[in-house]
Amino acid sequence: MTHDLAVSSLDMVNGPMEVVGEWVRCLVACRRGTWITVVIHDEILHFRGRVLGLPDRIRDGAADTVTALAALTGAHPILLTGDNPRAAATLAAQAGITDVRRAAPARQGRSGTRARGAASTPLAAVVDGRDALLAVAMNGEPLPLEHGYPARLVVPGLYGYVSATKWVSELEITRFDKASAYWTERGWAAQALIKISSSIEVPAGFARLKAGDVVVAGVAWAQQRGIESVEVRVDDGPWQFATLAAEYSIDTWRQWYCEWNSTPGTRTLAVRCTDRSGQRQIVAQRPTVPDGSTGLERRVVFVE
Repeated sequence: MTHDLAVSSLDMVNGPMEVVGEWVRCLVACRRGTWITVVIHDEILHFRGRVLGLPDRIRDGAADTVTALAALTGAHPILLTGDNPRAAATLAAQAGITDVRRAAPARQGRSGTRARGAASTPLAAVVDGRDALLAVAMNGEPLPLEHGYPARLVVPGLYGYVSATKWVSELEITRFDKASAYWTERGWAAQALIKISSSIEVPAGFARLKAGDVVVAGVAWAQQRGIESVEVRVDDGPWQFATLAAEYSIDTWRQWYCEWNSTPGTRTLAVRCTDRSGQRQIVAQRPTVPDGSTGLERRVVFVE
């Protein structure tokens, strides 16, 4: 297989790719030419170029195995492949197979089927002006494999299962009533708007604290709206406003903290937040499925 490394303004190679039993990871930096770093196990190879050629090699004895299977079953061997015709024909000849047929991958849309791992993202959220991305790089470098190389979706305001698809290979515009996706087939909502919510990060649950001044801190979020206020309560006492950190954007977590003059005993801390539209965090507890959990976070601590 030969992979053209020129993709838009950033040179990349489709990966990962299995070559003779080895997993090869390619990291490409585009600066006046393409430097390619290939890592095979722990050995690092560097070279400059624009085309990376990877051979398909058939195992020794494959042709004998095909002949033996045909004799054993009496069946006519067929090579079903999605590779390009020339590569498929070469491989078939080496394996002693004369019947080569192209396999059309399952597609989401007209056939009513879907590709394995397909996800559905509401089109309106992609084109309404929010900072929706098809990301191919991060911090000036091609996306790491664990972050979705060669490309991933980033759509603020939606839960990840419909907005942060990794390892994107194909995009198709369709309708929810014409196609289904992996998570929606499992009972999750198609329109997965992120709910306003908040959490306590410190102190840890069931922590043992010294009586006196304690800092309670955490994060709150209300994507596409922004956080207006955060309040903290101890036991059944009054809600107290927390101090908010600077807001990077309306789509990021916003840090908060408050100082608590703690007294001995078993105490329950709770937090809630309000967005800029005036909507307050939902109190009722609901599970994650089908469209995100709700409820206030509470933490029990022991003050000595």
